[in-house]
Amino acid sequence: MNSKTIPPEPVKRDNYHERLEELRAKPVKKPVDKTQTEREKMSETGSSAEMPRYRSHKVIHALKIHEIDVSVSDGDGSAIITPEKPYAPFNVDRKYMEKHKPEVGGYYVVYKDGYTSFSPAEAFESGYTLIG
Repeated sequence: MNSKTIPPEPVKRDNYHERLEELRAKPVKKPVDKTQTEREKMSETGSSAEMPRYRSHKVIHALKIHEIDVSVSDGDGSAIITPEKPYAPFNVDRKYMEKHKPEVGGYYVVYKDGYTSFSPAEAFESGYTLIG
């Protein structure tokens, strides 16, 4: 009996495999990385080192601003900020208004040492979690 080895038939390629090979051959576009964009800006300005990154761990007090009324300031630049209910309106002086330029929808922030600030809603809400 004569035994012959039969070579296997070539594997048929379907559209799936052809498309997969095409995709593997294409360079992959990476999503825009904001930190990369910042690094590029720094290199344009002559800075060669990446800025250090920080994560906040502060416990602060904050109120979301519902209204800002500058008309009652008697021309001295102060204002009355009305936070969301149930909190009462309060005065802020001209220095606060000029330095922080608060906007409705943002947050009036008080740090542990008593320093007051303003934070835009998007930045605040992405960086802080309500703890009570």
